Formats: sequence, C-alpha cells, structure tokens
Amino acid sequence: MKALLSLKEHNFHPVYRPDIDGLRAVAILSVLIFHAFPSMLTGGFVGVDVFFVISGFLISSIIFKSLIRGDFSFTEFYVHRIRRIFPALILVLAASFTFGWYALWPSEFEQLGKHIAASSGFVQNFVLWNESGYFDTESALKPLMHLWSLAVEEQYYLIYPLLLWIAWRLGVNIIMMVIVLGVMSFGYNVDQVNDDAVKAFFFPQARFWELMAGGGLAYYLLITKQVHMTDQLKQLVFRSHAFGRSTVPEQRKVIAKNLLSGIGLLLIVAAVLVMNKETPFPGWWALTPVAGTVCIILAGPEAWLNRKVLANRWMVFVGLISYPLYLWHWPLLSFAHIVESGLPALPVRIAAVIMSFLLACLTYRFVEKPIRFGKQRLIITNSLWVLMVTLAGVGYGCFKLNGLEFRKIVEHAVILDKQLAGINMKYRENEICTERYPVPERKEYKTNIFCVQNRDDNPTLLLLGNSFANHLYVGLITNSHFKHHTILSFGNCDPAWTDPFEVNMVDFATCSPYHRLQQQKLIDNIVTGSGSVRYAIISGLLRDARNPDYISRIKKRVDFLEKNHVKVIIFIPHISLGYDPRGCFSRPFSEAIRTCELPVQDKNDIVATFRPLMISLKNTNPYVSFYDQNQMYCNDKKCSFVRNSLPLFRDAHLSEFGSMEMSKAFEQWAAVNVPGIINK
Repeated sequence: MKALLSLKEHNFHPVYRPDIDGLRAVAILSVLIFHAFPSMLTGGFVGVDVFFVISGFLISSIIFKSLIRGDFSFTEFYVHRIRRIFPALILVLAASFTFGWYALWPSEFEQLGKHIAASSGFVQNFVLWNESGYFDTESALKPLMHLWSLAVEEQYYLIYPLLLWIAWRLGVNIIMMVIVLGVMSFGYNVDQVNDDAVKAFFFPQARFWELMAGGGLAYYLLITKQVHMTDQLKQLVFRSHAFGRSTVPEQRKVIAKNLLSGIGLLLIVAAVLVMNKETPFPGWWALTPVAGTVCIILAGPEAWLNRKVLANRWMVFVGLISYPLYLWHWPLLSFAHIVESGLPALPVRIAAVIMSFLLACLTYRFVEKPIRFGKQRLIITNSLWVLMVTLAGVGYGCFKLNGLEFRKIVEHAVILDKQLAGINMKYRENEICTERYPVPERKEYKTNIFCVQNRDDNPTLLLLGNSFANHLYVGLITNSHFKHHTILSFGNCDPAWTDPFEVNMVDFATCSPYHRLQQQKLIDNIVTGSGSVRYAIISGLLRDARNPDYISRIKKRVDFLEKNHVKVIIFIPHISLGYDPRGCFSRPFSEAIRTCELPVQDKNDIVATFRPLMISLKNTNPYVSFYDQNQMYCNDKKCSFVRNSLPLFRDAHLSEFGSMEMSKAFEQWAAVNVPGIINK
C-alpha cells in the first residue's frame, strides 16, 4: 500500500479507505449468495447497486482531484480503466469460451459466442434487453449474464469524464450538473420500471443516477467548503434544550458518524432481506441500497462500523478480490446449471462458490496486480486492447457459425440440439401474415407475438391461443393431409372472450387486457371479413378450467365462431415435464440424469380439472370437438416425452419433431371425428 500511495501519475487516487473495500465485500457476498442460494437472500441482487455507488464515488474522486490539480488526462484515465478492467475480464471470457467449446451444444455455444462479443464491446446490457421477452432463455443458462452491470459502468465512463471536463472548463457548477442529470436519470428509471421493467433494469440511462449518487458524494467531500454532513447531523440530534447538558463536541461527532453508518447498513440489510425477484426494480426501491451506501461512505472511516467491521482484514480481503470474484462466480454456477440440466445440487453450488473464491484469489494475485501496477504501460495496454478485440471477433465468429457445429465432441448432439433449441423464427412470424394483418401497437408492446401463415390467401384453418397453439403450426403445415388449408396462427393470448369495459382489470397470466382486446378485434375481423375460415383449433386454455366466469368467456368465443360457421376443435391441455428435456440425453461431462417420463396419473389429473369446461360446452355447444393431445405420448401406465431417440418437447412446448408427430396423431383422430378437415 505504501508503494501504491507513492505513485504520482495523473488521475491517480491517493486516498485509500479500507472500509470501502469492506463495503465491496458486502456487495459481492450479497450477489454471490443470491445467485448460489437464492432462498437465503432474496434481495441479494441489490449488491450491484452498492457497487455502482462505490464505483461512482471512487472514479469521481479521481477525476475531481485531477481537475483541481489541473492535470486531468483522458489518456491516463482510460489507460487506468483498461488495466483495471481488462485483464480479469479477458481471462474469464477466454475460460468461458474454452469450457463452452467442450461442454456446450451448438445453440448454447452460439449464444455464448454472441455474449462474449457483446461483453468484449461492453454492450451486454443492450444484447440482454434485446433478447428479453416471451422466448428468452432463462438467465441461469447464460454464463455471461452478469456482465450487463460492467457494460453499464463502462458506458457511463465514456460519457461522464467528458461532461465533467467540459463543465469544469466552462465554469459550470458541477454539483448542480450532477444533481440535474441524476434526477433526470432517476425519473427515467421510475417511468420505465412501470412501462418496461426490463429496459429500466438494463438501460444505462436508468442506472446512471446510482453512479452519480457516488459522484455527487465525492464532490461534496472533496470540494465543498460547507459544514460536513456529520456535523449538521450532530447539530440536529444533539440540541442543548433536548439534553440537560451539552455533550462533548468530539463525542457528538463520533456518535453522529456511527448513527449515519448504522442507518446505512440497516438500509442495505433491509433491501437484501425484503426485496425479491417480484419487486419492481430498480424504480423507487433502488433508493434503499443506494442511500444506504451513500450513508456508510459519508460516515467516514472513523465510524465504529466502518472501522471495526468493514475495515476488518477479512472483509477487506474479500473486497480486494471482489471484481474477479464477481466475474468468476456466475459462469461457474451457470455452467453447472447447464451441465446438470437444472438447478445444481447443493454440494455442487457450494463447490462452485469455493472454486470462485480460489480463482478470484489467483486472478487477483497473478493477473490483476502484476498488470495493473506493472511497468511497460504502453505495451500492456495495447496488448490488452488486441486481446479484447480478438475475443470479440472469436465470439462473433462462433455466433455467426451457428455455435461451431463441426466440433467433434458435439457431433452426436447436433440433431438433438436443433429440436431442443426451440422453433425457428419462421414459425412464429412471417411477412405474409404481418402484411395481411398489421398489428396495432401501444407504447412498446405488440398486440400479438405469433403471426404466421403458410400462403398468401384467406385462411381456412385458424390456430387460436398462445404458444401452445402456435407450436402446432409447423406440424400442420408439413403434414400432407393439411396442405390444402391456408393455416393462420395468430395472437398470443388466451382466446377467452374479453369485453371492452374490462381493459382495466387485472389480467390472466402475462397477456395484458389491452392486448387481449386488440387481439380479439383482429381475430373477429379475420373471421367475419374473409368468410373463409372453416376450422378453428383452440389450444393453450387454462388447465384448471373450473371457474364459471372463465367457462362463460370461452363459451362466448365459441358462440362467435360457430355463429360464423366455424367448426371448433379444442385441445385438452397437455402435461409437461417441469424440467429441461436436455437432462434426458447424454452430453459432455454429464450422462442422462432423467428419463423424460411421467406417471399417467398426471395426465388424468389435468383432464379431471379441465372436464367442467368440457361438460359445460357439450351442454350448450354440442358441435364442439375436444382432442386429448396427451394420448400421443401417454399409455395406460406412463407418459413418455421421447420417441425414436428424439425429444417430443423442447421445454413446455413441442419440439419441431414433436409438432410433426402431434399432427400425425391429430390427423388420425380428425379423420374420424372431424369429417372434411383432412385431405384424404
């Protein structure tokens, strides 16, 4: 540390506070526990917000001191950033690619390649936002998911130093600029968390206020000549008329600092324990960990909590390795999740945490410190740039080459992977459909997710419902017995009838009332406008269909279709595995760990809960037909989700192969029960 303090480079922060490293430890441990043992710390994700404030405080302190000395250098600033950020990041990205080469199937490796390229260019937050939505892969299967926060920080430091430098040169009041920009960023965050929570989470303009909170604090402590806030606090708390005698000034100052530090810790602990994945975050809730962090830093290193707890050598040690620990822990947990095809067992997660600490220590000792504080600055910096650009190119190449299917270790899994990777975009949306049926939009939400039609003509067979209707599409259009139909798969909502006055009601599932109403209008126009629809397959209805109101809504939909001479076929809901079907097949580093089978009783239970709807509709709409799709993979004893060594499901949805097999089974049933629907 003495050697560190003796350095006199531009933009170098000469003041070291061990309690801030301890605060880093609080942040990384919160995140790590949340990721490895989520039920133990439901709000541990706020550790990232603590990091943002700390980073904003430290970097702003460096910039402000350099501006005061008049020796601020953009070159020096970014050289320090590169030597601080790049070494460990390059190592983790390279290690992730290497492990992925041997462990990941093509579709998984393809996504990893894209994320390596995005992380190398510090745009991972935008890529993750663009991927978010109905068909997004769960975050546990994205080994570089956590690098969104690093991208936000680096985007901030591309803009922030320039703004400060310009403001300083022009004589603009910097603290007012920081406050105004911070308030604007916070307002954007609050607005977006209600309209598009994913954008509020990932977009830099919704997060900059957290770093600016640290920046404003740095300015206050370094530049303002006002009375220190702890002095203001002690004057507020310790009034002579409130206490019978005057307290010793120094004691009052210490008590005020301790009080401030204690309040800060309580705020962070409250956020960690109270918040969870359902909390609309960041929004107003993010004020809690941000304010808590500001309070602890503002209290100063003399506060008892800062001095005795946060500055404890073990906390400081964890804080010092917090950056590589953050980088390593999530890839290890994520790769374990992928290999295990589900949440890893507790011993595996514990081992991943231990390995994270070990790798973080080694990275800090043999990679971070030698490069960050070593000589040959120009050579090292340029070398790091070259390595990062190379990694970006390698990742992008992996993405564009479909996950490098030629790898020997995954040759046997290419066909399997294509089934398990999900239905191609061409089976969800195409120009034929979108041009014939333009979709009204409101704010940033599309009214329908599925809009695909097999030929440019008026539809004769309509697929109504959500993804459980759409996943039948590929099987029907590839079955020769249905090729005489113009098949339209449309919408994403449960087709139960929606009345206009209900648009403000709390909706079923994730489909908003507005979407349901707009989808209903479009479907009604298609049915009444073309006059060509002869058959409608409804799928994706609620499994538990015993609610009288829900039954009434379905009846209204059926009444409308039958009034327009449309034959209605309702698919009884299918059972699902409840786990990743990939676990039913051997893969690198893991044998098949599941059977992809369920007891037939699961099927019987679904049919039983769906029967009230069937009985009600049979009484009022006797011409409605019900098809039990479960018969395709269930016999009297069990239900199997694998046929001819291929998966029938890709998750809770049919695979492409499964959709084709379903169309064959449906064709045989329809030949007897729905005369005219198939071409014999």
